[in-house]
Amino acid sequence: MGVEVMGTPIGGMSYEDARDNSTRQRLYETALDYIKKLAAYGKEKGLKEIQIEATPLITEFPHDPETSVKLMEDLEGKTDIPVRLLIDWGHALFKPLLKEKADMELWLKSCSLYVSAIHLQQTDGQWDRHWDFTKPGILSTGVVKEVTKNCDMEHIVQYLEVVTIFEDSDEAVYSGMKQSMDMLHKVFDS
Repeated sequence: MGVEVMGTPIGGMSYEDARDNSTRQRLYETALDYIKKLAAYGKEKGLKEIQIEATPLITEFPHDPETSVKLMEDLEGKTDIPVRLLIDWGHALFKPLLKEKADMELWLKSCSLYVSAIHLQQTDGQWDRHWDFTKPGILSTGVVKEVTKNCDMEHIVQYLEVVTIFEDSDEAVYSGMKQSMDMLHKVFDS
């Protein structure tokens, strides 16, 4: 299934496309053109910035620190409004794709010039979980604060992005979100 950008249908990148260097480059250049068009349209509509979220998928742009920086460099000064990065903790720690690059400090230090926001989520590093912080995982709120401080990114907006299962009750979702926010406030407000 393709996507439509400003009335023009575009297709997604297949697994095979992602591994064919010439096809990947052609699709990357097409993506750059569409991002520029989107930025022009966004400016007309009053947007001040576009954020691109790095994903844990080889079939998308960007997917690792190097391709994130390259994308930002290729767009810098060439769009009507700034295009910046949004880094997601769960995406940055996704070991099956990133291996030794599954390291948030690496991401933040590599991409520091371009990071505009950070998604917070609890994760196990094996899937894009988007858990709240009441779930057991590889992160703690203290680690989040420590890493952002070590990378001089305390000024960057971080916000909780939780995706719950459909079977959870409203009460369970609310409880997990409230507890997570309480834990984050306790660490960040101190």
